[in-house]
Amino acid sequence: MTALYMQGISISDIEALIKKAVKEVLSEQSLTEHKELPSETIYLSRKEVSQMLKVSLVSLNNWANSGQLIPFKAGAKRVLYKKEDVENFILKINSKPFKDGKN
Repeated sequence: MTALYMQGISISDIEALIKKAVKEVLSEQSLTEHKELPSETIYLSRKEVSQMLKVSLVSLNNWANSGQLIPFKAGAKRVLYKKEDVENFILKINSKPFKDGKN
């Protein structure tokens, strides 16, 4: 193990350097995440999509897990859907016959 000895630098100086480095990294990540969302594409939140489809968030999550409706991750926690994808999904489910074949 290599030891590092620093003289003439205070703990508050080290803290300031660490804070500066963390802010730079977070700023770069924030810029990267915003670049991933093209401005001409309209994105909808999970809540907006569930209201549009008149289903629960659980159903929306099930469709996402099964690959029927593909979500877009924006950041660590935010999930968005392309409005165009949601509209295509609506057309797809409306064009399917009923399970008993009476459609």
